[in-house]
Amino acid sequence: EDGQFKFKPKLIRDWEIPYAEDHCYGADCEAHPNEDEWLLFSPHNLDSAYFETDETTDQSHGGGWDGRLYISHYHAGLWVVDIETLVDPTNPDDRIAVHEEATVAYYLPHGEDGTPLDSSFYDFGWVPFLWAVEHHDGITYASCISTGLYLVQLDIDLPYRL
Repeated sequence: EDGQFKFKPKLIRDWEIPYAEDHCYGADCEAHPNEDEWLLFSPHNLDSAYFETDETTDQSHGGGWDGRLYISHYHAGLWVVDIETLVDPTNPDDRIAVHEEATVAYYLPHGEDGTPLDSSFYDFGWVPFLWAVEHHDGITYASCISTGLYLVQLDIDLPYRL
């Protein structure tokens, strides 16, 4: 009536690193109680990509499109998630199976876990420390605070290169 719109979002599906619930970190975790670790496996930044599909591209889920999320996790690296699978998974009642099925790929930048960074400017004692990802023209750019910039490409993205 007054021009104000109210939207009521409904959760369709969630995603987390497959089998993540088998691990714990943080102050309330007896196995790994370091309280500053709880953010290390959480998603921090993501990029999305929409692809039109045809006979030369991936059509594993049918239709004329494919959508993906490119997610950076500080300590868990880059994860690529298929949107179509999240919308219509094979077994929607098995949460872990959905997470695993929707995972297209992951990349964990190299380096020894927990290696302190020899820097006068940064004090990040974690390798990797992936803080951002961007997808453009079939290439995913992953920026790691501790070890540098990584460019990765999925084999199914080759047809999308301009």
